Amino acid sequence: MFSKALWLRNTKQSMFVVWGLWLVCLYLPYKLNNFLSIEENSLLHWEEWGNSEPYTLHMFGNFLEVGLFQVLASILLATALIGLERTNQSLDFTLALPYKRSDIIFSKWIFGIFHLTAALVVSVVISMIILGNSMMHEYLSIASLGYYFLIALATLIGVFTFSLFMGLIGASFVSQFTFSVIFLFLPYGLYNLVIQGISPHYRAITGHYFIKENFGIQKYDVFAEKLSLPLLLLDFERDINEIFIWKQATFLSMLSVIIIPIIVTIISLYLIKRLSSRIKSENNGKILAYEKLLPYLKVGVFICFYLFGGMVFGSLNRYGAPPSLLAYHLGGLGFSIIAYLILTKLAGMRMQFGRK
Repeated sequence: MFSKALWLRNTKQSMFVVWGLWLVCLYLPYKLNNFLSIEENSLLHWEEWGNSEPYTLHMFGNFLEVGLFQVLASILLATALIGLERTNQSLDFTLALPYKRSDIIFSKWIFGIFHLTAALVVSVVISMIILGNSMMHEYLSIASLGYYFLIALATLIGVFTFSLFMGLIGASFVSQFTFSVIFLFLPYGLYNLVIQGISPHYRAITGHYFIKENFGIQKYDVFAEKLSLPLLLLDFERDINEIFIWKQATFLSMLSVIIIPIIVTIISLYLIKRLSSRIKSENNGKILAYEKLLPYLKVGVFICFYLFGGMVFGSLNRYGAPPSLLAYHLGGLGFSIIAYLILTKLAGMRMQFGRK
């Protein structure tokens, strides 16, 4: 499975994305250093500023963009390893190399996992050194960065592996990236679209507002969030606050968040193994490598845009006025038809450039 030739080819194919991944991971210690400097300044001057207590003791900072950049870099790495080869017409050459197709694909997975793990290890070690040399380590345990590493590693491996699998379904760089982003966020997004669809119908029929707590379905919010892997990393500081700052949760109780990424990784690897031996390259540059999947994609796009269009137009009513179901369904139908026609048009197009 490991080959120096394949490793060098993967490096050449994704060199700029790999450098970007490393820079993105090193953004964590940079931001942490700035955050700790501000917090230290607050601790040193909180009394003279007239504050009752230093706010540092109550909240670990907002690191949303750290997780977002890492997720996007992981997806781009996967698309650079497969989708770019489909788009620049070099996939056939790669598949013609004297290696099994499954070994070629899994060499890309090993290559990506190596850089993801190495970049995270270096990032966390530097962050631990910065925190350890800061007066803030008295208030924020270094173990909090260990928790971040656990969440980041499991999540990014899941995101990368799933995106690599999407490279066997999508037939171009653009479609692989688009499918990866959409399907990674789909559980949480679709869940909220359905809730937003139920709400106006419930109010229009009963005259009462739809409150999830009354039906006991608010518990599914967390489940839908966990199914959308990137969300686990986009809000990792919330768990750090609960465990290490507010002491409202334990480290072990939070380990459950890595279960979904592990399951997604295992399933994606299994599907990669099944599909890698029969990669289709005749549709390279198009949306899908397997044309039989196009009807299912069209149905999915129609449903999602119907719900989205209904949510947009269904909310365009005067404040306090009951929702218009006619506006909801007309808006949903209009959005879904437009999306269906655009997808049908794009499905016949082929995006390719260059030849290596």
